[in-house]
Amino acid sequence: MPVVIETRQDGRVTEEHLPLDDAGLAEAIGKLDGHRTTVLSLTVSGNHLFAGGGAGKYVVSTLMADGRAFELIGDPKAGGEVRLIVGGSWIDQPARYIVDAERALRACRYFAEEGRLDEREIWEQP
Repeated sequence: MPVVIETRQDGRVTEEHLPLDDAGLAEAIGKLDGHRTTVLSLTVSGNHLFAGGGAGKYVVSTLMADGRAFELIGDPKAGGEVRLIVGGSWIDQPARYIVDAERALRACRYFAEEGRLDEREIWEQP
């Protein structure tokens, strides 16, 4: 399966498919701009990962084949909310779910290789 990036412009949604490898994942994270291109998705063994946002503020979510969902935790002590565009819509995301590009890319790479959550990270069921 490829990495799928969605771009929204003038009411239209376009998808770009990139290879599910280190270069494709890095390119996909780099294309998230926090405005028009704000979500990527990948599927491995029936498990789905979504990374959204851009411009230095990202959220990483998963939906596992068994129906469980998880959010990657950035700073567990962070309070409040951060407003982001994800998938073309403004969302108020708990600040503890915000990660930088490096952490988002690391989570995506591990998920792509293993098809599961990186146990070195902190994940929360919302």
